[in-house]
Order: sequence, then C-alpha cells, then structure tokens
Amino acid sequence: DPIAVEMSVRWLDAHGQTGAANLVRFLKATGCRPGEAASARWSEFILGGELPYYRPTRHKTARHGIERLVPMNCDALAAIGGAMRLGGPDGFVFTHTRGEPFTSNSLLLAVRRAIAGTGCANWSPYGLRHLAATTALARTGSEAAAAALLGHTPRSTIIQRYSRDRLALAMRAAKSIEEVA
Repeated sequence: DPIAVEMSVRWLDAHGQTGAANLVRFLKATGCRPGEAASARWSEFILGGELPYYRPTRHKTARHGIERLVPMNCDALAAIGGAMRLGGPDGFVFTHTRGEPFTSNSLLLAVRRAIAGTGCANWSPYGLRHLAATTALARTGSEAAAAALLGHTPRSTIIQRYSRDRLALAMRAAKSIEEVA
C-alpha cells in the first residue's frame, strides 16, 4: 500500500530516522532488493552522464558473472541526495544515526517501528520491490522493461508474478500495432 509506505517514511523522518526513510525512498524508486541498497557505497554510484545508475558489487547474481545495474530516476536521486555523504567513496550511503550501515534486518525493524507508530497497514521493505514492479508494468505495459528494472534476465519468468491484468497488457499491445488511418 503506497499510502502506508508514505506514512511510515514520514514517521521515520519525524523520529530522527532519516537514514531509514531515505533507504525506503530509494527502494521504492528503484525496485532494488533491500540487501542491495542497504550495502550501497558511494563508489558504486555513477552519477554523471545522461542516466545515473547504481552498480552494486554485492548482489544476488554476482556469482554467475552477471552485472547488476540499477537506473536511478529523480526520486532515487533525491533519496541519495538526502543521505549525508560521510566516509568518502567507500562510505555507506544509508546509515543509522550512529553512522553504521543498515542491514536488511535493521531496516525491517525500523519499518516495523514506523508501522506500529502510525497504525498503518503492514508492509515489508522487500514488498517495495513488488510495488516497483507492478507500477512499472502498469505504466509501461512491458514485462521486459519491468524485468530489466528488477535485474531479471530476459528468460526469467518471475516477472509474470507481477502481471496483474494480462488482458489489459495484451490489449495495449494490440492497439500499439493498429494501422493508423
């Protein structure tokens, strides 16, 4: 529920947990796995050029020799812009108030505190990946685009999990190839 996420982010900001709030914003904007984003270091961000991106050195498919590139939109850039750049290029982007990096578990605990504090609907940081996928799929109509955003290989069928209305996707595709009179 995007409203529950926004309520939680506001609660985190209001209670001095800006690092967690920025990490949640980044996850929502990119569809990253929480572990990929929590371990992000400044040196892994390519911010120059036409399309900035994040290239995590530690990620799920690294052992297979697959490079993971995470394109960053304006919301993702705002999330990292809200992070204080401490510790030089090897410093962690998202840190606790004590300067320690987040882990998937510490982020989950922060989110649970925010949910309890707001009374909003329950959600998890990994659920933001699903939210990004369904949003990208609904707005682009492209399973391939949503799969690429999540870092799935072209042959991956997992993206079909996020397809809510396959008939609507098929109709959009059919209309896109209509002859224009």
